[in-house]
Amino acid sequence: MMMESPRSRSYKVHVAVAALLLLHIALTADILQQKSATSDEPPHIAAGYSYITERDFRYNPEHPPLIKEIAAFPLLFLNVSLEQGIAWEQVYEWPAGRNFLFENSEDPDTILFWARMPMVLLSALLGFVVFLFARRWYGNSAGIFALFLYAFSPLVLGNAWIVQTDVAAALALAASLYCFWLVLQQPSWKRIVVLGIVLGLSLASKFTAAFILGIMVLLLIIYLIWFWQRIVWKRNLVLLVVGKGIVMLFIAWLILAASYGFTFSTFFNTSLKTKLATEAIPGMHPSLEGIAAATLIPVPLPEQYVQGLYQVIRQSKTGYPAYLLGEVKSGGWWQYFPLAFLIKTPIAFLIMLTLAFWHTRTLVKSWFRELFILLPATLIFLSFMAGQLNIGIRHILPVYPLLFIFASKLINYRRWMTVFVITLSIWYAAATLIIHPHELAYFNELVGPEHGPDFLIDSNIDWGQDLKGLAAYLGEHNITEQIWLMYWGPDRMEYRSSQFVKYRRILDENMVCKPVSGYIAVSVNFLKGMTKEEQHCFDWLKGEEPMKRIGYSIYLYRTD
Repeated sequence: MMMESPRSRSYKVHVAVAALLLLHIALTADILQQKSATSDEPPHIAAGYSYITERDFRYNPEHPPLIKEIAAFPLLFLNVSLEQGIAWEQVYEWPAGRNFLFENSEDPDTILFWARMPMVLLSALLGFVVFLFARRWYGNSAGIFALFLYAFSPLVLGNAWIVQTDVAAALALAASLYCFWLVLQQPSWKRIVVLGIVLGLSLASKFTAAFILGIMVLLLIIYLIWFWQRIVWKRNLVLLVVGKGIVMLFIAWLILAASYGFTFSTFFNTSLKTKLATEAIPGMHPSLEGIAAATLIPVPLPEQYVQGLYQVIRQSKTGYPAYLLGEVKSGGWWQYFPLAFLIKTPIAFLIMLTLAFWHTRTLVKSWFRELFILLPATLIFLSFMAGQLNIGIRHILPVYPLLFIFASKLINYRRWMTVFVITLSIWYAAATLIIHPHELAYFNELVGPEHGPDFLIDSNIDWGQDLKGLAAYLGEHNITEQIWLMYWGPDRMEYRSSQFVKYRRILDENMVCKPVSGYIAVSVNFLKGMTKEEQHCFDWLKGEEPMKRIGYSIYLYRTD
């Protein structure tokens, strides 16, 4: 029997990887063309454009600039301009963002398309990192399988087209860990430089990327303690940690500073850094506050970066109005993310994860490799469980690529296991394709998207993405009457259809929302009472069955 040549095997691997990446791009691009603007996209896009064209970093400081700059870059080749009115001067980022999107010379959907496409490419890059990671540990078959899990993940597909930073955070973590693994195996200068570049890009993309540095230090300590006898570079440990470590951090800092346009005049705001140092460690003894501040003050950091990091830390403690199982409150619940993970993750993959954990018991020799993936995933999951930001499973998106890598080893197990995993994979892909292009609203078979709002809302199902779909549905079904509309999102209803009439607390003499006759479309967030003002506004629709669920996020009713 003729053996397959290495070149032939390599060719097949390249074809499989390219096919999966192109399929992921095609699915994501198909989604983005059918969806209207989501809640955070207008301010993100306008902010990114202001960073590039005006070197003005006042807008949207709660996220570092890089991803917004990447999204805005294609807009430099369109006929767009930044409105310099009151919203701009007073830094009202949401009105300014909507004005930028809907009052420019270019069509809003054209602006959205070109701002979203770089996000799609970043998602594909993350898929490639997942492949590289799994292949290095478990071989080609596992690499392809991990990429398959990523490419068809409804959670990834539901977020990969949106101009926001959650996919970027996942890319930052996966790429940083991969490069750090390579450094642990051989800490050459080349790998140190690459790791510094990746860390810099990560810090410029998402504030939670700072968490990666702590994870790397913890993994390094475990590695040194356990493998001390086998480490070939331990004689150069001081040079590595001090010398090469400083070079790595300098490269990372340089990229971070570049993303803020090297605005050196703002790098030494000592009072703001003091506030950040004392806020970052709650309950710090007063005698230690000065030490923490003194440690941070000499580090030259852009003022907007420090300001944004300070805001994020405060927001993680106070939270936003959140919803869980019919209850609305400010802050969060410890059980929010465990429940979200259970009902928003495909059942087929939950079974795969169970099998992967069971199989890990037999991998005694490679325990550190498993820990290298599971420890960061666990720490991120627990940190968000302890926080107060319960507005979407997207915040734990960085956990998923690591779990795809962890589960990919199943494809190399016994033949019966491989057959079972392939069967689960068909189920996994089918679940995604059935709900396409509404992956943002995906809930697994335990719940289903129809009943998902009974458990979770907000960016788990309704981020304002389906106003365009509602207008399309009306046209396809020749509905020409007036539509009362209560829409959660930044898209402009007059741009989508002249039929829409805003329903905003139409009150009777008792200040109760008044029923209307005819067609009424209501976003799920309002229907479930996400805000105090409208918490019981639509009680009069309870018991009514919607004639259509548009993308599962807007319910269309016909009332008498």
